[in-house]
Amino acid sequence: MPAGNVEIKATYKAITYPVTVEGGTLVADSTHADNHYAKDETVTIKANDPASGMVFDKWVVDDGTSVNFANANELKPHSPCLQMQ
Repeated sequence: MPAGNVEIKATYKAITYPVTVEGGTLVADSTHADNHYAKDETVTIKANDPASGMVFDKWVVDDGTSVNFANANELKPHSPCLQMQ
């Protein structure tokens, strides 16, 4: 320890969650280059073009849960397992 008084300051950062997309593209911006997002941040994704004779149906979270939104391209993570609200 130094001979004099020492001040120690706590710092904080947002909890973020990694987002990956299969069957589409995560539209990242310069502030999310690492594809990590905080709770309630909007995550913009775009589904790949469907094969001939097919249409986009839904996004499915890795636990098998469907994601239903008025705008299915905007998702908001709020837990480490990337459940959607």
